[in-house]
Amino acid sequence: MFPEFKDYGLEQELSEKVAQRVIYHRNRFAKLLYGRYMEILPSTIVYKNGNVTAVDWLKVEVALRGGYNAVIGETRSGAIRFLGFVTNPLSVTDPANFLISQPLTENDIQFCIRESDRCDFYKEISDIDDCQTGNMVVIRNKSLNYTNDYEIVQHYVSELAEIVCSRFSLKMQAKITTFFVGESGDETVNQIANSLYNGSPYVKVDGFFDPDEHIQQFDSSSVPQLMTELKREYQNTLNELNAMLGFSVLGVDKESGVNGAEASSGKAYTTANGNVYLKSRLNGIKKLNKRYNLNIIPMFDDNAISTLSLMEDKEGKDNESISDTP
Repeated sequence: MFPEFKDYGLEQELSEKVAQRVIYHRNRFAKLLYGRYMEILPSTIVYKNGNVTAVDWLKVEVALRGGYNAVIGETRSGAIRFLGFVTNPLSVTDPANFLISQPLTENDIQFCIRESDRCDFYKEISDIDDCQTGNMVVIRNKSLNYTNDYEIVQHYVSELAEIVCSRFSLKMQAKITTFFVGESGDETVNQIANSLYNGSPYVKVDGFFDPDEHIQQFDSSSVPQLMTELKREYQNTLNELNAMLGFSVLGVDKESGVNGAEASSGKAYTTANGNVYLKSRLNGIKKLNKRYNLNIIPMFDDNAISTLSLMEDKEGKDNESISDTP
């Protein structure tokens, strides 16, 4: 069902409400951008060849980004599914723990599948026996977790919101080009403003009104340059946020064209941030692959979703062609 359409319109801009509009604009932008990144994060990592299992990988990513250690394993029917999340963080497969030597069991899992679908027992697949036994693995968002993804986004969103606030304020200021100087409640000034606004070719004033003294012009010629600089600062800050999350960004900021070497100059930092998420997932996935002879690979780049979708569609069509061949 579509949301109800509301005719917001543009409210009359009273002087005492201008400051409130700027603050509201900033806060609304911060809320929108923060919410958008919360929607983006679970969709940035996908799993090549993951469709050979019955795992809902998007649900896994939502759990991982939410701070849960996801459990993937075998069900009573033999299918590989997302079983739930662990309640005990201490595990032999946790890279941050060096003294733990016992794999997790069913007692350490908060299940999200029906009891009838569960195996009689669960044991974590580990390198203790070269992944020869066990029927479930633990997937972690990060190997070492000293920062929170949401806090990273929140930090940069606050900075971006201030830049957007400045841009919006400049737009408001650019609309003000003429100032009429007068006493509070001066009807002469009000009449002049109304007459000029309504297109009157001349205005009657008394002898106390001096145009040179009571009319001041605001020079807004610097506004376009300031808007350009703020736009560049906005993009630079957004790039910093995206690089922290492992998204591909330009390595340099230039007004002129950027060559290939410059564009990829920040790739090492971006890749390092991306590996924070990829290698922690791969640590559990490679054990699952070895135990069940799979080839699931987590992918993290700008085109991962569209690339993987096209890849799976192509594989599906190729399989159909093979099956249709006599």
